[in-house]
Amino acid sequence: MRHVAYIAGLFISLMSYAAEDIVFLAPDKPPRFPGGRIALSEYLTEHLEWIEDGEEGRVVARFIVAETGIIDSIWIERHLTPMQDAEVIRLISGMPRWEPAVADGAPVRSTFILPVMFSNPEKLQGGDGNTPARFPGGQNKMDEYLAYRLKWRDAPNVRAGNVVVEFFVEVNGSITGARVLKGLSASQDRQVLSAIEKMPPWIPAKKNGKIIKSHETLVVRLAP
Repeated sequence: MRHVAYIAGLFISLMSYAAEDIVFLAPDKPPRFPGGRIALSEYLTEHLEWIEDGEEGRVVARFIVAETGIIDSIWIERHLTPMQDAEVIRLISGMPRWEPAVADGAPVRSTFILPVMFSNPEKLQGGDGNTPARFPGGQNKMDEYLAYRLKWRDAPNVRAGNVVVEFFVEVNGSITGARVLKGLSASQDRQVLSAIEKMPPWIPAKKNGKIIKSHETLVVRLAP
């Protein structure tokens, strides 16, 4: 059986990694799945398999996109079950060649963080009865909101990188239970949490046409 998959709050993730080859921290152009974010979501929905006796929830994976666009060195940063972790690794390993990151006009190695949602297909109906929670106005509006809230130009000891945050979207759209899963520094983590907690009410998720409380994960890239 196939499960319904979607990417929750997908942000480009570029960070340094101690490896044999240099991995660029902030290239001029980030890596891109062929066709972009929508095509990546469609790829997950089509190819990710539901694991019998698996758990509902998210697996968060990190991987390197080489200069050639080939994926290598996959890590699981947030686990569900060993079989579901392995399924995400299988799916990422089989992805088509990406468009690599670019720095100074040349392709470079970089990393990408991908949160993947597992939902039991037996509990879901097709059509419009099931929708994920979303920021009002969609992804672009959320990017604009975070860019406005997260400004680092005059802050001391600022590092570029990523803060991974999880939280709940209640049935009334309010944000609760926000916490940092992977941070940069205490001050940067606090500012990201503050921005998340002050978000306007989201459009809540629906399952079988009923509004539900949902669990969300965002990977927020910070660049001074």
